[in-house]
Amino acid sequence: MCEYNKNIDIIVVDGGSSDGTKELLLEGKIGISDVLVSGAKAGFSTDLQIGLLYVAAQGYSGAITSDGNGKDSVSDIEKFVKLLDDGVDFIQGSRFLQNGNHSNTPYLRYLGIRFVSSPYTSFIAKIKITDSTNGFRGYSRKLILDERLKLDRRFFTGYSLVSYIPFFTGKNNLQFSEASVRRDYPESGATPTKIVSVSQWLQIFLDLFRGTFETYEERTNKNWLKFIENQY
Repeated sequence: MCEYNKNIDIIVVDGGSSDGTKELLLEGKIGISDVLVSGAKAGFSTDLQIGLLYVAAQGYSGAITSDGNGKDSVSDIEKFVKLLDDGVDFIQGSRFLQNGNHSNTPYLRYLGIRFVSSPYTSFIAKIKITDSTNGFRGYSRKLILDERLKLDRRFFTGYSLVSYIPFFTGKNNLQFSEASVRRDYPESGATPTKIVSVSQWLQIFLDLFRGTFETYEERTNKNWLKFIENQY
């Protein structure tokens, strides 16, 4: 990612990795701006909240998110930058657009995205979205700080925030666009994903349907999103 950052700051949110990533980053030898070590232990969505709220508090005009497992085509970041500069509030990266691509996508995952998650999200949000679970996304400052989203108070667990953002965008008529990206899984060996069990698959679908009804607990204590900041 450092090869394509240009005028973009790279901020890493570590949600409890055990593969040496955190230790490597904390050595300070890689050209990133910040490491946020999450102590929330409530899943991906809470760590995403930490990152989005942090960049807003630091005065950034928006955020572009990418998974940390090397599957995303970070060379496409400029597409997201341009769309954010043009006033788009939420950008969804899609491997299924005309200029997008993907390789070695697990068959069940492909079916789930194409025939369950994306059609359902498009129907509820009333926006055409083709790759709804893809974590390669762009968020405007306006979206992050939108009082209706309550990102600083709502308690999102698991993958619930990932599912809810498209619903929120469509229902509130915010500016939306997809951007073509590439997503590559390894040809052999273990699939780089945390979604490996039946219960985790069920949780994803429950989070998807739950987002329709916005049943998210609110926290009155503004300090509940705990993390350690390490700046370079």
